Amino acid sequence: MPFYLFLHVVNHTLNVHRDNQSLLQVPVINRMDLVFALPVCEFLIGASTTAFIFIGFHLFNIAPNSDNVVEAVFAYGATFLFAFGLALIAATLNHLNKMAEQAWNTLQRVMYFASGVFFLPQSMPVWVREALAWNPLLHCIEWFRTGFFPQYSPPWLDKGYLLGSSLALIVFGLMLQSALGRRLSAT
Repeated sequence: MPFYLFLHVVNHTLNVHRDNQSLLQVPVINRMDLVFALPVCEFLIGASTTAFIFIGFHLFNIAPNSDNVVEAVFAYGATFLFAFGLALIAATLNHLNKMAEQAWNTLQRVMYFASGVFFLPQSMPVWVREALAWNPLLHCIEWFRTGFFPQYSPPWLDKGYLLGSSLALIVFGLMLQSALGRRLSAT
């Protein structure tokens, strides 16, 4: 679920400048409103879908019982922060150069395998796991897992690294939006 939240936030924000030109005709709406509103909407949709799925699993006694669901909620929020930061950067770069979307499509396929979605990091060789630990999305997914499997405590999980990376991406994305604001408005 965190991986899908990540993908939806970035993918739907990627073309925000191009797809919403008609909304920008309304005088009270500016580009930054769209850049903030779209990811928040994706977060709300993703969070409600995830809650609905896990409540259904719990009602039908399919999901593992855990007293640590709060960790999963925090991990989900951290995943949104990471995705939002990356979405800010991706939306700006995609608006300036259409090759950014193609590069992102290739990168997201690599991230599927490099984020511990398909293969659990604990079953990977140590040298691979150490390289993948640089990927903040791996930390999002591992943190989410700890919320449902209390006995699962990966030593490579670094919440501080994830939150720091997310904050750095958000700040850089906002700076990029601000620095290139006139150029974005002109095109």
